[in-house]
Amino acid sequence: MAVDHAADFQLRRNLGDAGCNSEIIERFFRFRTAGRLREQFQLLQQHRKVLLEQLHANQKRIDSLDFLLYCLKSGESLPGRKGIPKQNRTSRKTHSGGEKNET
Repeated sequence: MAVDHAADFQLRRNLGDAGCNSEIIERFFRFRTAGRLREQFQLLQQHRKVLLEQLHANQKRIDSLDFLLYCLKSGESLPGRKGIPKQNRTSRKTHSGGEKNET
């Protein structure tokens, strides 16, 4: 099989863009050179599975942050702080005559 350097370059770039490290890329090309299509496919499927697991873990982290941000924005008690009264809020008149809450 003739080596197409431009195609190999693009393939390496695409694998790198997909988050494949140099070890995965080299294994992929060893399988490719040996004509082992099934192993190439399995390698990329495994990498996809790892990326998906990372995505789900990061989504859980984002959900937790969103919940904390919601609590802070809405004045809700933060988790683990039940039974502790919220800080007293004082109000004072602003220069425009309206009340301004301080936290």
